[in-house]
Amino acid sequence: MFYFVIGPNNSGTTVVCQYLAAQTGAYLPPFGHNEGQFAPAVRDMMRLDPWNAKAPIDWAFVRREWESLLRDSGKTAFVEGSPPNLLRADAMLEAFAPDYRAMFLIANPYMSVASNLKNYAVPPLGRAQMDTAVADWLRKAQRMRENARRWPDIPLVRYEDFCIDPSIVAHAFGFDGSARARVAGKKTTGAREIRDMTVRNMAFLKPVEADALSDRLAPHVDLLEFFGYDLLDANGFADQLSAAPDLADQGRATRAGWARRQAVTAAVRWGRKQAMGWRSAWRGSPADA
Repeated sequence: MFYFVIGPNNSGTTVVCQYLAAQTGAYLPPFGHNEGQFAPAVRDMMRLDPWNAKAPIDWAFVRREWESLLRDSGKTAFVEGSPPNLLRADAMLEAFAPDYRAMFLIANPYMSVASNLKNYAVPPLGRAQMDTAVADWLRKAQRMRENARRWPDIPLVRYEDFCIDPSIVAHAFGFDGSARARVAGKKTTGAREIRDMTVRNMAFLKPVEADALSDRLAPHVDLLEFFGYDLLDANGFADQLSAAPDLADQGRATRAGWARRQAVTAAVRWGRKQAMGWRSAWRGSPADA
């Protein structure tokens, strides 16, 4: 049996997969952030162009390799939540039918976009990087909506609801599970318990950036509403942060450290530029000819 958690990156797939493995005793890949796509035998194929929906994947080969890992583990179920799977759910589910159960997972767009910027953007944060992050979320969320409509029998779970009651994921897969659970968490967070990290990620954004994010999401309000989310104005954003002050402080501290990297990078670049100028001046000096 294969348990598939299908959802975008930075939307809670890692913690949900860890919860599933803890509750069922299933095999959880130890690669990447517990992702089957990083298994050595399939990595070159699945990571060649992972976010290109047209990139070829030999799912029969992938299944054989994952089944081999499962046999070696001595377990009977495999938990898989590699985010790029959301772009090719049709081919994956066909290849593993009927030996799978699945759920769709989505998270608050403010959290997901902020998390993407924190992890992948380079200081300083400007309009172009915000546009890229929002476009990335929209593309993945639109495909998630298509998936949910195509497979209405596969449960759709929101990350925030899972954090309130983790057992809803167990129920989505058809078994009883505990509402309380400890997980390994991502190495980058250090969290060992299931807690909604939406506020910590949102607090990475400055209020003016949150407003800019809302402006970019506004033309797609129907997509947000499909998943049960609202556009936030300045007051709504502030209310979200005030709901968990400790997490908001952590998010602001993360942003401060992220911004310090900008200063260090700028200083290094300045130093290299000056060094190159000095070398050029030395080489071109008549006195040294």
